[in-house]
Amino acid sequence: MKTNLIPLVCFVLLSAFADAQSTPRTPMLADRIRMIQVNHALLEDLLDHGIRLSDTDTHLGRAAECRKALVTIGGEVNRTVEQPAADLDRLSELADQMTQLTTEGLLPTLEAARAQIRAGSPGAEKLAKIETQTSDDLQTLLTGLTLDPRLNRSETLRIALDRLRSTLPSVKPVEK
Repeated sequence: MKTNLIPLVCFVLLSAFADAQSTPRTPMLADRIRMIQVNHALLEDLLDHGIRLSDTDTHLGRAAECRKALVTIGGEVNRTVEQPAADLDRLSELADQMTQLTTEGLLPTLEAARAQIRAGSPGAEKLAKIETQTSDDLQTLLTGLTLDPRLNRSETLRIALDRLRSTLPSVKPVEK
């Protein structure tokens, strides 16, 4: 299972970087340089998460690392929103990457961890904490984005946020 998950997560993390750069037109050299500068730190952080993920041999550890990668992308979303003229296309791309990381990385890992961990064990407590933190982080991010009137102009962003919002019920801790 670990060997199947590693390429997928690496692909998702690298896709987040590549997709966050895409624009509908061919960017000028100055735009390309700006995109590289903006995404440099994000790429480094996501690669670090991918490396740590590949070094983890438990579902619980992989779920925790997927959560950290989501927090990293969420931080980039917040930095983008803080700009006076928020790049709505970039926000849409980042939201889509968070959705992909959640649905293809985090949720299958949480499901596998739930199947392995017994109720009442120390692992169950850690699993519940990861689920709760992830759910809270996503809900806080989505609420903040929904309340920002500048972001209501983009139908693409609204759709991307709706897709991300649809992952929330699957992340919430399972009552036992």
